[in-house]
Amino acid sequence: MNNRPPARRGRPRSQATRQTILRATNALLEAHGYTALTIEGVAEQAGVSKSTIYRWWASKAELAMEAYAASAAARLPLPDTGDLAADLLAFGEQFCQLLRTTSTPKIMSGLAAAAFDDQALAQAFRHGFISTRRTAMQHILERASERGEIAASTNIEQALDHFYGPIFYRLLFRGAPIDTLFVQQHVQAMLTLLERPAPSS
Repeated sequence: MNNRPPARRGRPRSQATRQTILRATNALLEAHGYTALTIEGVAEQAGVSKSTIYRWWASKAELAMEAYAASAAARLPLPDTGDLAADLLAFGEQFCQLLRTTSTPKIMSGLAAAAFDDQALAQAFRHGFISTRRTAMQHILERASERGEIAASTNIEQALDHFYGPIFYRLLFRGAPIDTLFVQQHVQAMLTLLERPAPSS
């Protein structure tokens, strides 16, 4: 007797539809920004109903941040060279290149501005984009700790602030360049701040 549960149908199609919605959301964000984004517009762009969108996302904020975070993650592979300095340089250059060569700054500044008056968006922004980028850098630092390049007592949360803070400050407030020279200088500053393991006696 076959006791296996019946095969669940429709999942590949559902996932394909979900990805279509995320791509449509990204296209509209890049073209018009967050403020002009609407569920109706996404539904039309993706060729789905609004109820299909609300099946997965409770709000425009949730949808926008998942689409934005997924797009950024796909463009930022996590380096693993076996060396902390090389990993920081590679990741920093990839991240800053994304900010230099795409509409990401426009989208990010629009989302950040809108988040001041939209608590749902603010929460989605922190737990979507900001959290995923911090997690990526956290992996780099934790691997360095396991290799003995930084002390096990290193304050990882503070190190993450040190890495991202200057980048966002220059981008969003100063309008200063985030070019290769900046990345190199920034990484060197990061390396001097990180706690090194005590020499073995």
